[in-house]
Amino acid sequence: MATLATLARLYGIQPSYRDYRGQVRHASEAALRATLAVFGAPPVANDNEIRAAITQRRAELARPTPPAAAYWLGQGNTIRVRLHAPGTDFRLHLDLRTEEGNHHRWSVSPETLAAGAIRERAESQVTVDVALPAGLPAGYHTLDSEIAGRHWQTLVIAAPPKAYQPGLPGRWWGAFLPLYALRTGRAWHAGDYSDLRRLVDWTAQHGGQMAGTLPLLAGFLDGAPYDHSPYAPASRLAWNELYIDIEASPELVYAPATRALLLDATFAKAIEDLGERRMVDYPALYRLKRRALEPLAEALFAPGNESRLAGFHRFLEASPHLGEYARFRAIGERQGTAWQAWPERLRLGDVDAGDYDQAAAHYHEYVQWLATEQLALIAPEASPAGLYMDLPLGVHASGFDTWRFRESFAPGASAGAPPDGLFVGGQDWGFPPLHPQRLRRDSYRYFIGVVRHHMRHARVLRIDHVMGLYRQYWIPQGFAATEGVYVRYPADELTAILCLESHRHRCVVVGENLGTVPAAVEHLLERHGFRPMHVAEFAATGDARGPFAEPAPASLAAIGTHDTPTFAGWWYGLDIHDKLALGLVDEDQAREEHAGREAVRTSIEAYVTQREADRSPDDPPLTRWLSGTLRHLAESDAWAVLVNLEDLLLELQPQNVPGTHRERPNWLRKASATLEAMMSDPAVGRILGEVARLRRR
Repeated sequence: MATLATLARLYGIQPSYRDYRGQVRHASEAALRATLAVFGAPPVANDNEIRAAITQRRAELARPTPPAAAYWLGQGNTIRVRLHAPGTDFRLHLDLRTEEGNHHRWSVSPETLAAGAIRERAESQVTVDVALPAGLPAGYHTLDSEIAGRHWQTLVIAAPPKAYQPGLPGRWWGAFLPLYALRTGRAWHAGDYSDLRRLVDWTAQHGGQMAGTLPLLAGFLDGAPYDHSPYAPASRLAWNELYIDIEASPELVYAPATRALLLDATFAKAIEDLGERRMVDYPALYRLKRRALEPLAEALFAPGNESRLAGFHRFLEASPHLGEYARFRAIGERQGTAWQAWPERLRLGDVDAGDYDQAAAHYHEYVQWLATEQLALIAPEASPAGLYMDLPLGVHASGFDTWRFRESFAPGASAGAPPDGLFVGGQDWGFPPLHPQRLRRDSYRYFIGVVRHHMRHARVLRIDHVMGLYRQYWIPQGFAATEGVYVRYPADELTAILCLESHRHRCVVVGENLGTVPAAVEHLLERHGFRPMHVAEFAATGDARGPFAEPAPASLAAIGTHDTPTFAGWWYGLDIHDKLALGLVDEDQAREEHAGREAVRTSIEAYVTQREADRSPDDPPLTRWLSGTLRHLAESDAWAVLVNLEDLLLELQPQNVPGTHRERPNWLRKASATLEAMMSDPAVGRILGEVARLRRR
């Protein structure tokens, strides 16, 4: 087992980890072997084969220069070079070409090395730290290395050591609501990008700096596969056309079919029927929206619309993967199955024009253009408030990304989380994790594209499960979530990309660091200026003098998240009842949790009663305790406070119950009030006004 563990470490697999109780959990031999197989390691049956595999792996890792390296601006930077040379007789030639095309050329030999640069020395290999040129500009640079006629290439990610820090004075705050839950008085009874713009503007009018929502990425909303979860998108490189405002399309004037459809009584009745439902019917809504969008796509070619058509072609030229995405979606519609069930030629990406409907491909190109245009209008750079966006950790296993960038994924495993106090059986999220080594060898093209796709529109970007930059919990196929293993990721390089792109797009980075997070990740957030999260529901103390722990000054603070109960649900302990119903706790544990929650409620009531200066006599008691909790967060030194509008509406049910799929109606529930009703609600206005006042102190 010891030699198998050594082999696992050479692939970045951790043979053990500390769980949420601080106890060491060792991976089983079977789990290690299965994870090694995902990495392509040779099968090993005995110690001799394991030792041979170790030798082979060390030879693979003996590449003179790494595929990628982080270069922190303003710091002394070196790159570790492994040289196969007798003794210390070598000469290494280097050529660093910056993103702008400038060259830095130099050579390294034993005589030119700085003192202490030689790290290891063996009979036929020497490992040295080679200094990189000082003063490089920020960007993605290419380092070519040559020794004895052999060449290697390294991506050098030159980035500021800290992510972008906003220059706006004061302490930030913002409002949050999932876009699918955002109802308005407009026809579709479900939020769109124009409604999101209204939410941002309304938040700005109250003095806030951002309005947030869940991921806005394209999904599989009709046919097979189907998945409406915003955390299992069809691609992390495409937007969701379900949220397009049809009436804001410039093509509407050229599309009589769409105009007639919007006036059709039967069509209007179908929309109205959807509006009366408490839950979003994604397939029905998508089909109605597409009926209206398809004529708009055709109208792009209408006489008189030549300037728009030229703009569309410019958009396609600037979006290298969009044509492939559109063809992928069109093929999927014709095949009616996930891409893994397509004929082999199509699975491998060998696509002919006859494999899909050209009109369908054009539709998918057009709606991506329209969505991008409407997103760009939500919060231009000079706007007083911007978008708080969410970058999910994964993508649907049958999505475009796993088809087009399959080498960047590890399809033989799924990402998840180990057992903890809430989920004793662990969690299997069902999507393939990124393959850290192949991602690196591909110069992070996919990851960079995903980050840019979001930061072009985000003033603040939340990185879901930020620990994934450092390590991810892999569950090999056929294994339970309790049997997974941790796999390490090149955190420095992934972080450098986020820091670089955040400065280029003037975007603040928030790292979702909830749950069992090792200290190394917390240090990474602090070192690179990522904003950690503080959740009041997790910080309750039960002490009337201070019922919640204070948020860290750098943090983004909120009462809860989309994965926790609403304030009202938490207050009444509905989440505890639900855990009991789901079998996550037994009756004794549920009674213990209810007793703890009662102590928390008592402490909050005492704290609020002592500190509230005035209150409306019309407020229900729960609004008092909610307002006092938000006051605690707003008075704190937290960098920002995010107010969930559903809490202000005293919603009882959460948007998501983690660990459930069909057991609970996740990602479906509409808000109980329209945006217009919230705007005119005096209690909502008073609470937001109080948060804004306290944040200006």
